[in-house]
Amino acid sequence: YRPLATRVRRYVLYLVPDIVLLLDEVQSRQPVRARVHFHPAEAACCQAGADSFAFRHGPAVLFGQSLLPQAADQLILGTEDRRTTYLPPGGRLTKRHRYVYIENLCRKPRLLFVSALQFGRRDLERAEFARVITPEAAGMITVSVARGRVRRTVTFDLHRKTVRVN
Repeated sequence: YRPLATRVRRYVLYLVPDIVLLLDEVQSRQPVRARVHFHPAEAACCQAGADSFAFRHGPAVLFGQSLLPQAADQLILGTEDRRTTYLPPGGRLTKRHRYVYIENLCRKPRLLFVSALQFGRRDLERAEFARVITPEAAGMITVSVARGRVRRTVTFDLHRKTVRVN
């Protein structure tokens, strides 16, 4: 087995009380395709749209949205059923579960994935997410997060390896 990626880096930002922003950077020596997977912990009901998804289980919900790539950027957002075997202390356990994946079909030596997640109870006030158009080559990715009258801007600086929240 020879890995294609030469570097994989993940930035995780938690915005209190219920938002997580993820930025995944994948680099390789040659153009590649890559996927980001989201696995629910239990048998959750799963819905997938063109660039967003939701997991629901009991009173809990997790909403996700792909901000980069977007549906217009050769994005596939799909679901798969998979049988997984775990080896907990009590013995072998096999479960079937569904997961969501975001795949970038554009083969490049450097791929970026930006995902926004919001979690809570089913009646939560949904936030709106948008990627502010900035040149990716500059190494800056800016995301706008709005809920009601409150708007926050998050900038990921990939060259300096920093995150700024305004």
